[in-house]
Amino acid sequence: QSVVSAGIAVPLKPLANVQLQAKVIEPPSIAVGPPGYYPDGTAKTRAHTGQIRILLDTQILTPVAGSDLLNIPLVVKISLPSGQLIRLPIYAEVASGDAELDSIQCNAPDGKYDVKIAAAPGLAHIFLGKVPTAFTNRTSAWKDLPKEQFDLLNIQITLLSILGGGIPFNVKLLAKMDLSIPGSGTTTRQTLSYRFDPTIPASQQDLTRTVGTEQNLGAAIASAIGSGMLKIELATPIPILDTIANGLITVISGVLGALNFILLPVLAQLDSALLAPLLKTLGIQIGYADVQLLSASCDGNARLVY
Repeated sequence: QSVVSAGIAVPLKPLANVQLQAKVIEPPSIAVGPPGYYPDGTAKTRAHTGQIRILLDTQILTPVAGSDLLNIPLVVKISLPSGQLIRLPIYAEVASGDAELDSIQCNAPDGKYDVKIAAAPGLAHIFLGKVPTAFTNRTSAWKDLPKEQFDLLNIQITLLSILGGGIPFNVKLLAKMDLSIPGSGTTTRQTLSYRFDPTIPASQQDLTRTVGTEQNLGAAIASAIGSGMLKIELATPIPILDTIANGLITVISGVLGALNFILLPVLAQLDSALLAPLLKTLGIQIGYADVQLLSASCDGNARLVY
């Protein structure tokens, strides 16, 4: 009945180092009561749980090679300084999910009870960037949390002169990405069916069902980056250059293609080597949930755990 908190550093050499923090805010929820719904549609017996938080500070060890992203003679040259390390701050919050005791049928010829539970898995919200109140927030909804960009890379912009040479400016490539998995409109309530035998212990029966589809956090981030959801912006040391620099965002965004061969293997390894085994050990499931019927009685109440 207490918060579980983990903070560990995980080397994923030769690709990356990861500093991970995770908190399980709530234990599994148990509801006890009769089946069915009140006139307003509210379930008489329902379980609600969620609020799991994960913070990954990912430092990708592979340096980015120097190259020109754009070179317009006598106008501008944009290049990537070599030897940089990429850092991805990844924050995920698993939202709450719900289960409702729909019905119990007691008149089966074999003496067993047919139980139906309506359940919906919660979403996992993911943000690439800084969330200052990530582990202290207890009241704000996901959409209301303060979220900030992070420094993805440094880029050099050189304004070329007709006389030769040019004026170089080092600018920061700022980025952020906000997404939810599963995506909007893909999470629906499902009806789960159970057959409960009151004559034998519940521990000897198959009374656990899974709702939803497991989502891999790293794969979801990689897919979102590949589809252009990562929003980027240039911050220059001279404000008047911001308008000029950000007018080249379409060109600058081509840097993501150059980074894909570095980012995608790291994100895949986050799933297979770190997140999947660790989160399952902590009982964290992204995109799906286990719903267990603990007992059922036609003479009393029923219990479900979500």
